[in-house]
Amino acid sequence: MDVQILNGLSYIETQGLQHASLDSSGILMDTNGHIKIGRLERCTARTKEKPHHTDMVGSIMMELLQNYTKDDGIVGIDNVDRWPSDSPPVTFLSSTTSASSLKSLMKVWHFFSSARSTSDILLP
Repeated sequence: MDVQILNGLSYIETQGLQHASLDSSGILMDTNGHIKIGRLERCTARTKEKPHHTDMVGSIMMELLQNYTKDDGIVGIDNVDRWPSDSPPVTFLSSTTSASSLKSLMKVWHFFSSARSTSDILLP
């Protein structure tokens, strides 16, 4: 699922746009499991600054892992018994805080998907 979100946001960037306010409620899934990015009316022209899509991916990932984001804007997981700090989802989440682009997040995702079995990456 995350790779589909990354692909969708990358496509938006290639069109010279950035999504202004994407969260998990703006991620749509059809009955075949295909992900679409919603609220496209909130896209604006991309500026020269770093797009904040990597921050959005972090928030979306936190919502997927623990059903909420932190109010203070800090990225992290509260339930370390369910999500150990060295697990692929938490490592990917951590990478959203330092990634300079969606392309660098894609590299992290591809590393986990090629280096580990699918069962290690999927949510429990």
